[in-house]
Amino acid sequence: METEKILECIPIGSQNPIKRSELADRIGLTDRDTRDLLHQAKRIMPIINMQDGKGYYIPDMNVPRDRRLLLLWTKQELSRAKEIIECIKPAVTTLNHCGIWVSIPKEVNIWQDTRW
Repeated sequence: METEKILECIPIGSQNPIKRSELADRIGLTDRDTRDLLHQAKRIMPIINMQDGKGYYIPDMNVPRDRRLLLLWTKQELSRAKEIIECIKPAVTTLNHCGIWVSIPKEVNIWQDTRW
């Protein structure tokens, strides 16, 4: 499976990040396919990209720095998710007013202020 293949190519530890272009070369995929595969792999394993241009890695939970970076990354992504949900609310309300009902997955609560 390609997901397992990409997980084998992503280094463990923040000291060895790998750029997406290098991952694409290693597994022989386009950048777009590599990005999609990374998205799938993130459902299995925490894969961090701190948006600092250094690349991707799996945090080494035996290293305090990596635990701290995973915490920072998690808070960053939760904040992004919350912002996306806040921006969707007016669209859902507008559609509902027009009689168009949008199915919201039960895991996503867009109407109550939740504490992440």
